[in-house]
Amino acid sequence: MILGFKTGPKNFAEGQKIVTDLGASMCEVWFNVNKHEEYTEMLSWLIKHNVYIGLHYWGVVDGNIKPNLATQNEHIRNETMNQIRHTIDIAADIRAVYVNIHPGAQAIETINLTNWEQSLTSNPITPLVDSTQLLLTASKELDEYARTKNILLTIESLPGRETSMGRGNIYNAKNTSLATLELLAQKGIRIANDITHSASQFLVDEQDVVVAWKQLMDFSTRIASQTRLLHINTITPPYNGTDSHDGITDADFAHETFPIKQGLQEFLTLFKDRDDVYVVNEPKTDHMGNYQALLKLAEGI
Repeated sequence: MILGFKTGPKNFAEGQKIVTDLGASMCEVWFNVNKHEEYTEMLSWLIKHNVYIGLHYWGVVDGNIKPNLATQNEHIRNETMNQIRHTIDIAADIRAVYVNIHPGAQAIETINLTNWEQSLTSNPITPLVDSTQLLLTASKELDEYARTKNILLTIESLPGRETSMGRGNIYNAKNTSLATLELLAQKGIRIANDITHSASQFLVDEQDVVVAWKQLMDFSTRIASQTRLLHINTITPPYNGTDSHDGITDADFAHETFPIKQGLQEFLTLFKDRDDVYVVNEPKTDHMGNYQALLKLAEGI
């Protein structure tokens, strides 16, 4: 496994310290392609310090629409694909190693990346069969494009539910299911398994955590051969299908989390002998402490 950390405009000063003080050599950049020019200095610094870079694509369509590869709205889908291609081009120019993307949902949503507000729109819901086929087609096209640029494209698992702002304001966008993600893997698409996103699809209605853990491990094992990126986080209650992006430090595990520390080590064991899998965690705070915790977790398997 290739261990790294997550960085972006809001926490890049801490990201620099993770490189200079802790010797990290790989990171994933939270990358808003709509503002790509603002990342020039950050990316140059990482390149200068010989850090392997992955770009996690973000953006908005038409100023406030969440990107979506799984919608029947042709304009939104095509604009999303154009933005992802642009991100791949930038990744190729800086010799990044991968671009990670979200697949989308049957519903169309608005999003504000500044204050992280999002909501459902009144647009029609794309039928599941159509949504799946549209995502398969778009993913295949983007994967082929990325391969021509020598960029690894990964498609990330999504939560079971979304929140408009705060975990109490829940809505169901009918995010791409794990079954569809598994179908993508069977078609040769490489996967990013976000452990808490995936877990939240088994915890939508406060399901038993023991059952949910077995389901998560079974799913993760089935797609392991096509998995190239892991996002390692924890969820805290309530287990309502949303993700809380909590950390993996001992302070986090002092409270109830899903998974528990031993569970994360069991999960990482699936990939311990792989040199083609990148691993990053995405805490809300204390990125340095969480990177150190990730190193210790990996040492313990």
